[in-house]
Amino acid sequence: MDDATAAQIAVATLERHGVDVVFGIPGVHTLALYDALSTSPIRHVLARHEGGAGFMADGYARATGRPGVAVVITGPGITNIATPVGEAYADSSPLLILSANVPSSHIDLMRGNLHDLKDQLGLMRTITKWNARVERPDEVEPLLSEALHCSTTGRHRPVHVEIPLDILDMSSGPAREWSSSIDKTFYPSPELVDEAVARLQCADRVVIYCGGGAVSSGAGESIAIIAEHLSAPVITSIMGKGSIPEDHPLALGALWSPGNAVDELVRTADCLLVFGSKLGAQATENFDFPLPPELIRVEIDAEEMFLNARPSLPIVADARLAAEAIAALLVTQDSQRSGYDPEQVTDVRRRAQQHAFGVERLDYLAALRDALPRDGISCWDMTMMSYVACGLFPVYSPRTFFFPSGFGTLGFALPVAL
Repeated sequence: MDDATAAQIAVATLERHGVDVVFGIPGVHTLALYDALSTSPIRHVLARHEGGAGFMADGYARATGRPGVAVVITGPGITNIATPVGEAYADSSPLLILSANVPSSHIDLMRGNLHDLKDQLGLMRTITKWNARVERPDEVEPLLSEALHCSTTGRHRPVHVEIPLDILDMSSGPAREWSSSIDKTFYPSPELVDEAVARLQCADRVVIYCGGGAVSSGAGESIAIIAEHLSAPVITSIMGKGSIPEDHPLALGALWSPGNAVDELVRTADCLLVFGSKLGAQATENFDFPLPPELIRVEIDAEEMFLNARPSLPIVADARLAAEAIAALLVTQDSQRSGYDPEQVTDVRRRAQQHAFGVERLDYLAALRDALPRDGISCWDMTMMSYVACGLFPVYSPRTFFFPSGFGTLGFALPVAL
């Protein structure tokens, strides 16, 4: 796009990367972007507050697995959207925040510009995976391309690109060539897959634990195959709900809590196979839950592999790719095991539900579940009923249970549903 403005290049770049909707509020600092959007096939969804735009973008990302894009002004636009971005960061949801800033020569000087904010990049750096400022029009395409690539490569998380007000209207010559610096290959080592299968075959009682990474990667089908071949119950975190259908004979959902029937079952296990979970403080009661001596952990983020637990076999890989490889090898070797009887798992689930938090509200959740199609999406806020739903609301499909699990912010459910 020779001689196009930076704003036009930005919108064209979004189009080339398959972005079909953006969320936001027009403001004087983003009018150039909105002029470009007015002739674009990209649909714009108007919010009443940047916080709503951020949550709507998060809902889009959770439902589709693609980056949710929000356009905001500098200053209060950034501070208003910071809470949704923090939630998306905590819950590993891919967002692209495209913001303006004051004119380049005034950035961080606090000279009294409208919507001035000191160190806007620094503020966003704490809640994003990747963060950049466009300093010349020919940087727009490569930086936006890198941002979108980064948001869904490896651990999904928000990214931010800011374009100063004066740059938005500048024309550009040919764009700088873009070549990503981020490795996109997260295949498991074949040797580690072989070792994992060997250890699973040696174990008598395997339990599988699925976090949000199992959902975001689409690992559920292969995890179900592994579970069936090993007769292994499948527990999930809140973010992992729907990894496999919660009416599967081996599914225990997100019912693990101290001293309950699921906890008792895990204490009998001699191997825990974890897909895409950070095994964080909330999920493990401040790390007090028992972990079997054999802990095989599949985690895409190498920095988190040893953060909250020390696996006996760490596998840095995408959860789906690892699950597919493990399942294929188990099937090839006909590794069907008599681990936990499905009737035993059903009894564990029944007893855990009987003593679950808020079980007296189960009828309300049952009525809501009956009113939704099997793949219907439900969105929950930080409320008592939602806390009950985390354990007792059955989820049958991935990407259908949305809850602000990591950050725990209010005001999440309605805009996410929109």
